[in-house]
Amino acid sequence: GIYEAFNACIRKASGEYIYIATSDDTMKPTCLEKMVDALEKNPDCSLCQCQLEFIDEQSTPLPEQQQWSKIPIGQYLGKWLNIPHKRLAPHDGLLHFAVLTVYTSVTQLLIRKQVFDRIGYFKDNWGAMSDFEWEMRASLLYNTIYLPEVLASWRKHSEQATTNPYTPNNLKKLLNMTESALNFAKQMDGKQLKNFEYQELSKYYKSVYLRVGINQKNNHFFKVMFLFFCFLQYPKVAFNYLAQKLRINSNSQLLNSSIWLQYQIETLNISEPIKSS
Repeated sequence: GIYEAFNACIRKASGEYIYIATSDDTMKPTCLEKMVDALEKNPDCSLCQCQLEFIDEQSTPLPEQQQWSKIPIGQYLGKWLNIPHKRLAPHDGLLHFAVLTVYTSVTQLLIRKQVFDRIGYFKDNWGAMSDFEWEMRASLLYNTIYLPEVLASWRKHSEQATTNPYTPNNLKKLLNMTESALNFAKQMDGKQLKNFEYQELSKYYKSVYLRVGINQKNNHFFKVMFLFFCFLQYPKVAFNYLAQKLRINSNSQLLNSSIWLQYQIETLNISEPIKSS
């Protein structure tokens, strides 16, 4: 399995940093040099993230509108997308509740090995999405330095292991992973995370899941069916979505996805989570 193989290699590694070079993705020749340099210059950070390029089976970059900068995490970062900066824990960990994934591919991460030594390895009981839980676990506790350079790629193709999150079963897995990661991090550092409760944060997760999920559907029939499913599972969340769409309440400005994501993370009461590097 993917994660057992990751873990076996990490256990054998003796260096200070871990980079996971997946089989079907690529990296720039300067990728490791630049990310190692960033962590060397920022000892308060344990994760380094670079920009990511989406490519197809022939290694051709996808159109601009299908690139990493256009997915929710790119929208959320806004002006910070092209500025080197630090994101202080637990910012990125809690952001998992708002944008589904903060680190789209492990190929855009360089990680201090001491993080694995302290919080453990990848769990494989959630299938192809298990790296989501580890990344949330780590970023709830450790700071991230961000480089606004495309140093790695993520190949999109029909046989990749990535799983579509917009299904009932996968949503359940994602919610289970977020609860597991938050509970673990609170045990490790309860003081910093004591004000964050899973039940409250999961509301944000379900809301974004509904909004992004509907936008992912190709036609009105599938959009309606997806909304119907959300009404059955999360009636309050679905009702609030419709209320905003119909301008029933005063929060209609939150319909813009990037504004809405910004609003969500601000309500988590994280003090100054993003700073210039």
